[in-house]
Amino acid sequence: MLWSIQILGDDGSTSIYDLMKSAAQQVMSKVYELRTYKIYPHYYKQFLGLTQEHLYLRTAHSKLLGYWTSELGGLNEVFHIWEYESLEQRGEVRTKLANDPRWISDYFSKILPMMSVQENSVCQLYPGTDLSFSKSKGGSAYNLVTLRFKAHQSAWKKCFEDLLQELNNAGHLTACFDTIHGRINEVVLLVQHTSLSQGADLVQKLSSFTQAEQLWSSLSEASSKLMTPFAISPLQ
Repeated sequence: MLWSIQILGDDGSTSIYDLMKSAAQQVMSKVYELRTYKIYPHYYKQFLGLTQEHLYLRTAHSKLLGYWTSELGGLNEVFHIWEYESLEQRGEVRTKLANDPRWISDYFSKILPMMSVQENSVCQLYPGTDLSFSKSKGGSAYNLVTLRFKAHQSAWKKCFEDLLQELNNAGHLTACFDTIHGRINEVVLLVQHTSLSQGADLVQKLSSFTQAEQLWSSLSEASSKLMTPFAISPLQ
């Protein structure tokens, strides 16, 4: 399965109307929770086995977009994305899970001591972008690129959106998330590849981007993680 992303607008200008429209779209749009779990090495195999067997207890409550294991850029980690219609729906799901005896006894109580760190952020799709599903066969690797910018979006918006368009034209970009609860001024790119080798070349491609110098000078932090889809992941 392959997702594509569409960039709206190309002149880089921002009017009061555009800002109001973008804000309204953000309020009405879905939210996505990005979760990273770091697993103690001696529990990693057991954790994955329990997840493959029992995660259906979790997906009965809300939509899982994808579930990955780390290959490079992080060891003994899993990364997953959950979709919600709103923050209110997320709250309702968390309440239901807390009162689901099978979820707690068969899965959560067992994996809790296996995790050394749990991290999450809540995001929406980057303004002007959208997800689109196709019947194309998915790749075997994904790159999670996290970019944290120094300044307000107005200072890097045009350069960044040119990068999105270039990635989209190359057929690699799966999704772009704008963090609303978590680290401020941070965007997350999910990039699909046909092989691990192709994924490892992504940073070099970003460095050769036409406006690379301007982009990198706008960043306070950047990271890249190469991942493979886990067996139960809807996005393969």
